[in-house]
Amino acid sequence: MAAFGLMALLGMQTLALASTENESDDRGNGTQIETQEQHEKDGIKDQIKQKACEKRGEQVTKHVERYDKMKRAHVQAYNNMQDRVKKFIDKLNEKGYDTTKLKADLVVLNGKVVKFASDYSAYIAKLDQARQLGCDDPAAFKAKMQEARDLLKIVHGDAKDIHSYYTDTIKADIMALKKS
Repeated sequence: MAAFGLMALLGMQTLALASTENESDDRGNGTQIETQEQHEKDGIKDQIKQKACEKRGEQVTKHVERYDKMKRAHVQAYNNMQDRVKKFIDKLNEKGYDTTKLKADLVVLNGKVVKFASDYSAYIAKLDQARQLGCDDPAAFKAKMQEARDLLKIVHGDAKDIHSYYTDTIKADIMALKKS
C-alpha cells in the first residue's frame, strides 16, 4: 500500500510538471492574443472617441446657428422697442412736451443694445472657435467652451440691463411726462 501511495505521489508530480510546461507555452500565445485584443479594444475606443467628437462638433454647429438666429431676433425686438419710443417722442413733441430726458434715455438704450449685440457676437464667435478646434485638442476645446459660457452670462446680464433700463427708467420718464 505504501508503494501504491508512493507511485501516486510520483504520478502527481509528473502531471504537475507537465501541466506547468503546457501553461508556459500557453502564456506565450496568451500574451500575443491579449496584446492583439488590447489593440482591437484601443481601436474601438479611438473610433468611439472620434464619433463622440464629431457629434460634439455637430452639436456646437447647431448651437452656433441657433444662437445666431436668436441674436437677430433679440436685436430686432430691441430695435422695434427703440422705434416705438422714437414714435412716442415724436407724438409728445407735437403736443408740446419737453422730451429731452426721453431722448437722452433713448441714446443710452441704443448704447445698451449695441453692447448686447457685440457681446452676443463675441459669444457666437467663441462657440465657433471651439467648433473649429474639433478633436485636435480636447483641453483647448473645453477652455473655449468655458469662455463661451462666461460670455453668455455677460449677454444675459446685458439683456437684463436693457429690460430693467426700459422698465425702470424709460417707462418712469414717460409716466412723469404724462402726469405733467
